[in-house]
Amino acid sequence: MSTPRPGFTLLELLVVLGIVMILLGILMPAIAGTRRSAAKVACSMEMRSMAAAVAVYAIDFNDSVPFVYEPHASVDGPEIGWIGLDGTTEIPPYGYPTSGNFWIESMRDAFGGSYISDAVLCSEDTISVPAAEWVAAERGIDPTQVGVPMVRRIPPAFYLTPEFLSEDRERIGSQACKTATLSSVRFPSRKALIVEWRGFHTPGFMPPPNRIEDGPFDLNIAATDGSVALRSQGDAVPPVLVDPGPHPGGDAIDPDRWAAALRQMAAFLTTRDGVRGRDW
Repeated sequence: MSTPRPGFTLLELLVVLGIVMILLGILMPAIAGTRRSAAKVACSMEMRSMAAAVAVYAIDFNDSVPFVYEPHASVDGPEIGWIGLDGTTEIPPYGYPTSGNFWIESMRDAFGGSYISDAVLCSEDTISVPAAEWVAAERGIDPTQVGVPMVRRIPPAFYLTPEFLSEDRERIGSQACKTATLSSVRFPSRKALIVEWRGFHTPGFMPPPNRIEDGPFDLNIAATDGSVALRSQGDAVPPVLVDPGPHPGGDAIDPDRWAAALRQMAAFLTTRDGVRGRDW
């Protein structure tokens, strides 16, 4: 006659469950850290590929960085213009120095014909896809065809003259705009070519709506020589401010604090002395 096998008592089951929960509590931070590290590596590889794509583009287009007029903008008269590579002055749509936001449009076929494909966006990007989907819903079009500003941008330093970026400026005039060539960069290993300008890889980062961002943040940066590294805004050479404008919160925001926040957000973007300067 067989003897019945004893099972777990309720107390033993609770002890086992308690041990499992403790182990999960110990392992979860490590798993989350591993996931963040993997995202950083993947992002770095994507940024390196993008820097290579810009270099290939420059080979085919007179050594210049990708340029595109700001979509859906209107001509704003003779005060805003740019100087082409041939030295002639043209009148583009308003917002020419922000062309670096839309650089991907000039080579979109290389990224699957989509503005928001996985090849274009960091896996930690929590801004671009919702923005594209909102715009697409408003216009009734495919979100992949919406040219929203991507967080991986070519700095305005590549679209403004070094002379203009010698000091802070309150406005942009027509003679300030000129598309830079890669060969004009004096410090290729210390000049940002593509900047992921949001701190997605900073633990606890949350894009704040209409308030001053805390920081500095860690940003993935592709240098002009093709190297990629995670760099802190606090380690950047202080940039110049261009057309800062008021804070959306109005007079309730301390202007000195707002100016400091603007300079932090401009790190790696409006480099002092432009392509002749360095970012770190």
